[in-house]
Amino acid sequence: MQKYAVDFEYDLRDVSERGGVELKGQPKLLAGLKMMRYIFSDDLERRLSEIFQPLRAMTWTDALEYARSLLVYLSSARKKIPKQKVREVMENIFPQPEFDKSALFIQEWMEEGAQIGLSSLTLSQLEHRLGVLDEMTRAQIQGLSNQQLKELGLALLHFTAQAELQQWLDDNTVVV
Repeated sequence: MQKYAVDFEYDLRDVSERGGVELKGQPKLLAGLKMMRYIFSDDLERRLSEIFQPLRAMTWTDALEYARSLLVYLSSARKKIPKQKVREVMENIFPQPEFDKSALFIQEWMEEGAQIGLSSLTLSQLEHRLGVLDEMTRAQIQGLSNQQLKELGLALLHFTAQAELQQWLDDNTVVV
């Protein structure tokens, strides 16, 4: 059976800033490696153009699709980049007039994804702590902004009954 055993070698390289490795490769790979290199860097905002620059060598459709993936990864950075800065960099990299619509879609998509994830997490935590919530309460929580969800996430640590949750919702949301 030894002759059928897989024997792979691997080459491990530190692509972080302090690794000293020169980043090379096709545009997609190069942009991805640069994003990984700078995602936790204090100067991430300043490096955005450098990160997205390799995408200019790709077809419009491929570059835009990969840019979406990079933006999702960018949304996980410890230091949040202002939307306007991201928009400026993207407009410089993709000067095509169609980009404006796509950029808005990307931003909205990232925000919606973040809100859905945060809403889902908050609901799970609440139900773990207080039991099953009724549909009206669930819908009210799903309608909260990201900031309200973060505040609720902290407040729920002190809840002992669903009445406290309802009181918090009454005090912190506006009914239209």
